[in-house]
Amino acid sequence: MNGDPTFGVVSGLLIKAAKKATDANAEARLEVLTTWRKARAQLLKHPLKNLAATKAIAEEGISNPDGDLGNYSNVNPEKLISLFTYGEKIHYSKRHAEEFDELASDDFKHAHGEHEFVVSMLGLVHLYFGFSLLIRKVAGLAYVENSSTRR
Repeated sequence: MNGDPTFGVVSGLLIKAAKKATDANAEARLEVLTTWRKARAQLLKHPLKNLAATKAIAEEGISNPDGDLGNYSNVNPEKLISLFTYGEKIHYSKRHAEEFDELASDDFKHAHGEHEFVVSMLGLVHLYFGFSLLIRKVAGLAYVENSSTRR
């Protein structure tokens, strides 16, 4: 590990501690942490837009037998994140080189793939930010809003 704690490491440590806890809130705390982990797992499988649309369709009782939601239905966030993170954006890995080079050889496919990558990352960014606020609250750290960024 590069020294930066991952979501999996942090949530795993918190779940381990929650399982050892015996206070009145122990079960609720474990349930909340488990919910965050399940949400992340879903965001690695489907973009947030599709998860929200699926939920809205189900709540409205609309029949959608094939589950097709149009845009981003075939997007695999985990694959895209791995491809772009290790093929172009941050690191380089020979494991992704051939697939990335093929994508990059076509400007349209590359731009479309990059867009899908960003769409996939947005849901995770929201989740990670929310989880960080939860951690700060539990740790007794206040969220300080930068007044220069307020509109």
